[in-house]
Amino acid sequence: MIKCIFKSIILVTLMILLTQCKSVQINTLSKSNEVEMLNATDNKLSKNEFTTSHKFKAVFKGIEYYKCMGRTAMCPTDCGSSGNFANFKVLKYEKREGDDLPRGERLKKYTIRTSDYHKNSFNNANTTFIDKLKLNDKVDIEVVFIYDTTTPVVQTIEKVISIKRSH
Repeated sequence: MIKCIFKSIILVTLMILLTQCKSVQINTLSKSNEVEMLNATDNKLSKNEFTTSHKFKAVFKGIEYYKCMGRTAMCPTDCGSSGNFANFKVLKYEKREGDDLPRGERLKKYTIRTSDYHKNSFNNANTTFIDKLKLNDKVDIEVVFIYDTTTPVVQTIEKVISIKRSH
């Protein structure tokens, strides 16, 4: 019994170690307890992205400075999570497209980072526009979220398509 448990632990440990290696893929056969190793360079992954598009009316709630939690060696100055953030409260959705998985849920609030840790503005069209907004100004925002599942950890890429005053 102990010998069987020990073999199972070794097999699971071996599978975990080998799946972390990019050049080897583990395929467990259901007919037996054998593990077959295949060269993973022959098995190319196809690009698999999920995209959701949101277009909504929002009200500007001001700009606040946020300092990250300090969990990496790059924090807080170079991690990309600290700086000034423009805050918006979503009032009404005009359009939402994409899959209906949980990541496609409607937003209740939305933030746009406008500066780095040192409060240096990004000086792009969005930040120039946001700097001119007054508290409670209404805007139309269109944003796209791209979920790249080709990496071990799903990466979310966020793109603001447009932001303009609401009429």
